[in-house]
Amino acid sequence: MVPLPVFHGLLYIDERETYHVNLKGRHNDIDIYLRCAALCASSVRYHGCIFRLITNNRAYVQRRLAALQIPQCEVVEPRVTLDVPRGIRFYGAHFKIEVYTLFGKRAFGDWQGQQRFVRDELSGSTGGIEGTESTFSERQWNVSGQTILVDTVTLDQERSRAETVDLIKIDVEGHEESVIRGGSETLKRDQPILIFECFHGATEITGFLSGLGYWIGDAERMTDDTDGTTNFLALPAQHRALLDQLRKAWSVEIGRLGEA
Repeated sequence: MVPLPVFHGLLYIDERETYHVNLKGRHNDIDIYLRCAALCASSVRYHGCIFRLITNNRAYVQRRLAALQIPQCEVVEPRVTLDVPRGIRFYGAHFKIEVYTLFGKRAFGDWQGQQRFVRDELSGSTGGIEGTESTFSERQWNVSGQTILVDTVTLDQERSRAETVDLIKIDVEGHEESVIRGGSETLKRDQPILIFECFHGATEITGFLSGLGYWIGDAERMTDDTDGTTNFLALPAQHRALLDQLRKAWSVEIGRLGEA
């Protein structure tokens, strides 16, 4: 089973002058780059693939995408581990070397093997995969826990040893796209119902699932509008006819909980 192809763009932003180091000369070079990246992402998605933009300043890039009112694409800010102080000359070159190192480790892919899992020491019951971004506990509480080497497997590889899948629930602290990419053949073949949490818009996921005929909605309100939601429900075409029935059952249950 072949994983969903992934294409990458690389945008290093100089924090002192906020320009793209490869496009010097005008104040809006980054905006030009982002428009090109959005066009590339749209073309790649049209052909059933994924586009991911790697940068050293994810927050700034997302703000510019929103300001330009162009389609959001998946933006990744890898955690740099090289001991190089920010602001020194050629820091951008060191950042790019780190990105190439992550590619060498396949940190941006979806594969069967081993990865480092960082425990959430506060709750003691969760954690996240170390690699392209900070873990949930690091983002929320600025706490890093014990690192454990764990075996990893894709959904497609797990499905090869199981029967038809009817329902998949995904709560993986920022690695939702990886799970979907590693289960693309399962989704195409079994068309399971999906419930997933995603805090960064889920643009890539919803685009891919829509291409498979899925309806994607707000799992908390059972509406078509997913702007601002973090919990998603995806129904395959074979269950779309049950959507009204599901909404009525949801409304009754919400009312019952309100009376309790």
